Amino acid sequence: ERCPGLAAFVVYSSVSGLVGSAGQANYAAANTFLDALAQERSARGLPGLSLAWGLWEQESGMTAGLDDTAFQRFERYGIGKIPSEQGMALFDDAWQGSEPAVAPLVLDSARLNARAAAADLPPLLRGLVSAPTRRTAAPAAAPRTAGPASWTDRIVGATGERGLGVVKDLLCQEIADVLGHQGAGAIDTGTDFRGLGLDSLTLVELRNRLNAATGLRLPVNVLFDRPTPDELAAHLLAALEPDQPDPVARVLADADRMEEALKLLAGGEREDRTRITNRLTQILRAWQREQDEPAESADDLDHVTDDELFDALDNELSR
Repeated sequence: ERCPGLAAFVVYSSVSGLVGSAGQANYAAANTFLDALAQERSARGLPGLSLAWGLWEQESGMTAGLDDTAFQRFERYGIGKIPSEQGMALFDDAWQGSEPAVAPLVLDSARLNARAAAADLPPLLRGLVSAPTRRTAAPAAAPRTAGPASWTDRIVGATGERGLGVVKDLLCQEIADVLGHQGAGAIDTGTDFRGLGLDSLTLVELRNRLNAATGLRLPVNVLFDRPTPDELAAHLLAALEPDQPDPVARVLADADRMEEALKLLAGGEREDRTRITNRLTQILRAWQREQDEPAESADDLDHVTDDELFDALDNELSR
């Protein structure tokens, strides 16, 4: 509201609210609210200025907990660190300007243009990319397939271990890109994702990249249920090539698709939800019975004591 004598109303937000930040929806939304608040005040003739800052070179409470992977992710988008002196100059420029919401950033145009075709480049930054120069491809150069078909095309005809190897190579390249490595050779496929350096944010980014590359709709928990590249590669191969002989991965892939389908019926008719619940319960009970029966009828005597064996014989002979 109006405060007599109030000369300025300045709030600090973050560029995360403008470009999005994997795994930080609440944080991004809060910063966007500050931007909107400044614009709303300005529209009413009240003082209002919001600065959606990029990363500062000087460590702060927000950036102290970020590791090299997080900084590299911003750098790949072309967002550099703001030196303190330059940050103060950007503040002065924003203060003297007429826009109620601005984004003081240091952008590396070369890095930004290098990722012009990247699927994970935020839409806002995509608008800053220079138009690509039209080139004539050499006749002998094979066109590179992009998008969801690329993985599928590469594993066509590759069965068994060969198909799994192809998927592992593709997966390791995606992981290397997320972590900012020069190549996939540094990725140990038997190490869990945490050990490789992926945190909650980069795991979400990896899931998004895999969805874009494969055309699948992988839930975030797939990276927790299959916490190593080896396990995830087997799951992806089964999902991309259902005829591959990997029944466990196929069942888990079907369960993931079932989970996504159930979300669509969360607000559906009670009768429909009851029918689905009953059917799934029947399947689960039948599965549990099959698992319990072999254990109850097993002839394994390794864990039976002599006394238990003689008692069983006595009971059987006394009938």
